[in-house]
Amino acid sequence: MKTLVALLGTSPGTVTAMYYALASDPNYGAPHRIVVIANETGETKLCMEMICEEFKSLMGGDSPKLTLDKEIVEIPDLTGPKETETFQSKVAEVLRLERDTPENTVWLSVAGGRKS
Repeated sequence: MKTLVALLGTSPGTVTAMYYALASDPNYGAPHRIVVIANETGETKLCMEMICEEFKSLMGGDSPKLTLDKEIVEIPDLTGPKETETFQSKVAEVLRLERDTPENTVWLSVAGGRKS
């Protein structure tokens, strides 16, 4: 399996662009799964809808080529050290789970926001 873990700020294009960059490179190939990590805002919901719309054709049918999962960190924004630590802890947790999945290749995209 190939998994892209992507941090989402307010630009859904960072997630879709990374997917297409990996998919177009014969050394990597298209991820089978995307895990989007984001904080809880109205913008996040809208961005997720846009990402789902972009990948709709890959996720449908009897044998989907792509699975899209989201991990929402229940904070409104990264406004201080406590919120930043909470967000970073979720990213680390997701990466550990993906890394420990047998035969899983994992990429992390930190393009866009949420680099604190």
